[in-house]
Amino acid sequence: MPRPQTFERSDVLEKAMHVFWAQGYEATSIEDLAQATGLARQSMYNTFGDKHAFFLETLKLYQDMQGQRMLGVLTTSRSVKEGFRRLFETIVDDAVSEIGCRGCMMVNTVTELAAHDAQIKRFADVAEAKKEDVFAEAIRRGQASGEISLEKDADALAKFLYNAVLGLRVRSTRTPEREGLETIVEMTLEVLE
Repeated sequence: MPRPQTFERSDVLEKAMHVFWAQGYEATSIEDLAQATGLARQSMYNTFGDKHAFFLETLKLYQDMQGQRMLGVLTTSRSVKEGFRRLFETIVDDAVSEIGCRGCMMVNTVTELAAHDAQIKRFADVAEAKKEDVFAEAIRRGQASGEISLEKDADALAKFLYNAVLGLRVRSTRTPEREGLETIVEMTLEVLE
């Protein structure tokens, strides 16, 4: 009779997420994951399947966490422009923090795997579309309130702003200097004028 699980799945996923995020998929071994999570190899395989399946679960956790954070910033701000400003400021704050050198787990994953891993590419495409939809919805709210010009195409502007988020995250792994990143943010947010 198999022994019952004696660990919290969400805790294990979060610990594994940090390992994959710091090292990347290819550089992370099953031994690294076992050491970080405290699980035996067989328990990992029994619970999560192979390394790729485990990785996908951690990537989904990361996306859910970042998506909730992004949506929270955009929906709790007094105005849409303030929401986008706070969102970009959060990215800058992250970039200059202790974990900033890691960059964005999703960006890192796309760069490392999407060209040769169809499942990762599909996952990234869906995640990107969802975030662009969140941005477009916020822009439409700003247009409805008169804050953002109706002459601007909400979907195109959402794509531009999300691309700016990705670019800022990539740049911040190489040059995590607040002043330079804030200059980029100021120029980017001018499109909302």
